Amino acid sequence: MRATLRSTAIHRCRTFLSLSAAARAGKSVLQLDAAPAFGGPWGTLSLDDFLEWAAREPEANGAPRPALETGDVALPASTGAPPPGATLHIDHAALDALLPPGSEARRAVSVDRAPCLMHAESPTIDALLAHGATPYIEFKLAGCMACVAGGGEGGETPQPPPFLARLPATRADVFADRSLPPLAKRALMRFLTAAADVALAGEGPLAGALLDPRAPFAAAVAAAGLARPAADAVLYGLAAATADQGPWEVGAAAGEGQASAPKEPALPPPPPLDPATECELVGHRLAPWAAAPLPARSATHALRRHLLSTGRYGPSPLLLPVHGGGELPQAFVRAAAVAGGVAALRRGVVAVRVGAACGAATSVVLADGQRIACG
Repeated sequence: MRATLRSTAIHRCRTFLSLSAAARAGKSVLQLDAAPAFGGPWGTLSLDDFLEWAAREPEANGAPRPALETGDVALPASTGAPPPGATLHIDHAALDALLPPGSEARRAVSVDRAPCLMHAESPTIDALLAHGATPYIEFKLAGCMACVAGGGEGGETPQPPPFLARLPATRADVFADRSLPPLAKRALMRFLTAAADVALAGEGPLAGALLDPRAPFAAAVAAAGLARPAADAVLYGLAAATADQGPWEVGAAAGEGQASAPKEPALPPPPPLDPATECELVGHRLAPWAAAPLPARSATHALRRHLLSTGRYGPSPLLLPVHGGGELPQAFVRAAAVAGGVAALRRGVVAVRVGAACGAATSVVLADGQRIACG
C-alpha cells in the first residue's frame, strides 16, 4: 500500500482529501478503522447502539495485542468507549416509555454524536464537489436559526421565561418577523444593505467601522441604531457570535466618526481550494471566533460567508447531513473506493514501523497480527 489511514474519524477529513487524491492518481490506498461504522467515536449510531456505547467502561489497555517485532512502534489503544470523565445522563425508563424496545419508532431513531452544521459556501462543500463525493452524502437545509431570549434578571420590568426566538436570516425573514416594529425593520435593512457592500466589495459608508480588526462589532451595531431583537439577529444570526456580546447603548458614540476613518483594504477573496490538502470542517462551531467582544472584521468575514451561502442551494445558508455527521467521512471514503482505494471497518492498527532512511511508515500491524507493507 502506498498510503494507509488508521481511522475514519470525522476530524481526519483533511487526510481523507489527500488519500482520495492519491487514489485518483492511481496510488494504492488502504483505510482502516477499528470502529464498526464510519466516523470513529464521532459516527452516527442507532439508538440501541448508542445506549450500548454509552454504557461501555473505558479499558486501561484495550484488547490483547499481538507480539510486535523489533522496530515496531505501538500505537495508543482505541477502545471506542466514551472519553474519560464524560458523563451521560440517560433516563432509560422515560426513553423506553416513549420508544418501546423493539418498536419501529425506536429503530427509526439515530443519534448523531458529532452534528455537522455547515455553510453552503465553505471549503467542505467545495471539497465534496471537487472529489466527486456528493453522490454518497445527502444534505438538508436548516429550517431556521434561533437564540435564547428572555429570562433576564434585574430591573423593575418582569422578564418572560427563557424561550427560543427565531432569528431572521434573509430579507424575507425580516419583513415577515412580527416581533420587529416597522421602524426597526427599516433600520435593520439599512444596516444590512450597507454591511453587505462592505462584506462583498470592501467599500461603503460602514467600511471604516466594519473592517477594523480591533473595534467590537457590537459597537457598529449600536451606532447604527439597532436595538434588540434586531441587534440579536445581526450578532447571533448573521455574524454567528457564540459568546454573549453584552449590553450596549443604542446610538453610542463608539461608532461615531468611524465611517470617515481611513479606508482599509477590501476583504480579499477566499483563496482557491486545493482539494488534496484543504478542508475546513465547520461542524461543531459555525464561528471560530468565540471570544467576546466579537471583532468587527471577523464579523464581516462571517457576514460575507452568510451572504454567499444564502441561495446557493436554497433559502437557508446552513446545511446538515441527513443521516448524521458520520456520513461526511464516509462520503470521502467511498469516493476513494471508487478510484480504487480499499476501506475496512473493525480492522484496527496497533503498531507502525517507520523507515530510518525515508522517515515514513514502511508497514503497519493490525490487531489480529497481520502486517501490511506500505510505500
